[in-house]
Amino acid sequence: MKLRTLAVAAGILVQFGCRCAVPGDARMQSDGSNPATASVHKAPESLAPTPGPPPVTHPSSSAPKSVNEPAAWQVTWGSLTRYPQGGMLAEGSLRADFGEALHRYVDLAFVYLGPSTQDVALASGEMRRQIGIKMRAQNICNLVYVMWHLEPKPVIEVLTKRNPGLRTHDECGDRGYTLIASTSAPARLAFRVGERRRIAARLDGLNLTVSVDENVAWQGTLPADVLSFDGPIGLRTDNGRFVVEPRVDLL
Repeated sequence: MKLRTLAVAAGILVQFGCRCAVPGDARMQSDGSNPATASVHKAPESLAPTPGPPPVTHPSSSAPKSVNEPAAWQVTWGSLTRYPQGGMLAEGSLRADFGEALHRYVDLAFVYLGPSTQDVALASGEMRRQIGIKMRAQNICNLVYVMWHLEPKPVIEVLTKRNPGLRTHDECGDRGYTLIASTSAPARLAFRVGERRRIAARLDGLNLTVSVDENVAWQGTLPADVLSFDGPIGLRTDNGRFVVEPRVDLL
């Protein structure tokens, strides 16, 4: 009788798909880390999925807005013009901000057309070819950068630049930078001439999510002193020619 009862109970468990906890499950729950609360100095060594993070979905109920009209951008350095086949052509060392609204989401699709006609070293003296996003850009001295380097090494970097009271390049130069995260995966981050790629950044308070080609590349928390400045989003390029198609949202 007892054996029959046990068999019936087992059959019920199988029928209803019972999932019983095992020590391994408990260990994974207690040791697993939440990427959204990861230390700002911890970045994945590789962007290759192991298994990969889920594709990034836009968190807002409204669709991001395309902002492909050069006249809507305030260009302080370089050139941003309409591209005949669509989008905008960014040339030289571009620095451009978009409007006055405090956008917190930027999705930047781009095509690399090749090096600039004349390379210009950064203020630090380094020769770098890159494209990226500016966030909370109060001015050129106080902002957050999400940059995709092509040369000398394919890397995604998150940096803050903070110089209280300063607002022009002549005043702050290359001072005030703090590297928050640097992650490289050369096979996935190298982009070729004519190839269309995408980088996006979403800022929720101090929590930043960076995606590359719609897959999460880095998530972390920015330092609290980032809240001491604020401003619009922007674009930056160095030593390259890019067709850019940015989209933005206020969140």
